[in-house]
Amino acid sequence: MIYLDNAATTRPFDEVIEEMAAVQKEIYANPASMHSAGYAAEKKVNDALDIAKSAIGAKNGTFLFTSGGTESNNLAFFGTLKSALKRNPHIITTKIEHPSILEPLKFLESCGAEVTYLDVDERGFVSPDDVAAQVRENTKIVSVMLVNNETGAIQPISEISKKVKEKNRSILVHSDCVQGFGNVDIDVKKLGVDMLSLSAHKINGPKGVGGFYCSDRVHLTPVMMGGHQQGDMRSGTLNTPGICGFAKALELTSAQATQKRAYFAELKAQMISELSENQLFTINNIGEDYSSHIISISVKNTRAEVLLHALETYGICISAGSACASNRPAPSHVLTAMGFDKTKIEGTVRVSLGCFNTAEDISMFCEHLKKEAAALSRFIRK
Repeated sequence: MIYLDNAATTRPFDEVIEEMAAVQKEIYANPASMHSAGYAAEKKVNDALDIAKSAIGAKNGTFLFTSGGTESNNLAFFGTLKSALKRNPHIITTKIEHPSILEPLKFLESCGAEVTYLDVDERGFVSPDDVAAQVRENTKIVSVMLVNNETGAIQPISEISKKVKEKNRSILVHSDCVQGFGNVDIDVKKLGVDMLSLSAHKINGPKGVGGFYCSDRVHLTPVMMGGHQQGDMRSGTLNTPGICGFAKALELTSAQATQKRAYFAELKAQMISELSENQLFTINNIGEDYSSHIISISVKNTRAEVLLHALETYGICISAGSACASNRPAPSHVLTAMGFDKTKIEGTVRVSLGCFNTAEDISMFCEHLKKEAAALSRFIRK
């Protein structure tokens, strides 16, 4: 199999699997239990917490282990706006955010919140000046993702934060960094964010575990209540194996980040080189302001869904967009916001690179893509 859908999920590192297996077998006690086995589990969780905070440059603030990016993104809104809903809080975001941002905001609108959804340009970027221009007296949160999951566009979060806080320092800035960690340098102080979301399975860790960071200036209200775990901020028996696997993935990804980005850049350049002379293909995200692990390709005279199934016969896995929306087929809201027409959207595929991909994988993918695109394009009415 040639797996090129790493923006959807990644294969766990062997070290992650080994760490989780050891914890499952040897350190299986509840971290809240007041006996030696419980203390051993608690120490593993605390060690993982130190690793997580260090990985994002968080010397202060709170880091909570969650069930993943979706919970973390939900927590950014529901954990901060519960008491403010009666006063019609205003939130600023973009039209290209992940559904785990857009869906909670739809709900909050039904509860009285006001939301501004900003446009992006034809390359998929939001203007910091446009963000700042929308700041109101009742603006409470600005939420902009760091790396877009369909195009790889790296948004100027630090500049956005600076301009927003120049207008109103009380505003909280949140960034969904699920696609960013390891592909972009992440330091909460340099980014200027008050809240940040992470997910383990995007960085060769386990599914079902993620992280949420908030600075000391965030007054967080718990959304999940129960046994008072994680300082009363996120109750529930801690997923010790998952947390330890997440920490191991954070360690390994941090250590390999520079090498990884350079390697992905080489593979992306190879793909662009092998496809650029063929008039059937348009690469939509060329440039250093895009993450090198995502390649958006529009294929003329071909429907992406048909092309996906054709490539699958060779054991090649790619995507037509975000995997989170694949069970509800609709034109990509990201590409729509960028001004792509319906035909181009329907012919756009996403290739996303991972640590286990090779140059041979890219050559094989390009060879079969060119062959199948040429064959399928003959059946499309011009």
